[in-house]
Amino acid sequence: MSHSDVQAHVRHVTVKEVEEHKEKLEEAQAREMGKLQEERRERQVMLLRKPGPVTAAFFSCIGKE
Repeated sequence: MSHSDVQAHVRHVTVKEVEEHKEKLEEAQAREMGKLQEERRERQVMLLRKPGPVTAAFFSCIGKE
């Protein structure tokens, strides 16, 4: 391995290596998106509104609660 041509050799990236790298990136992104969606579901908050005193009195008068 002491020949100058062997030492000057530059390794080339193959199409298979590029595709494998791309698949790994897509899988990692899918896992990350799954985690984010799960966190979003966990953090979901239901907004409930309480009527003001005038509105509450109105609904009490008409028999609705």
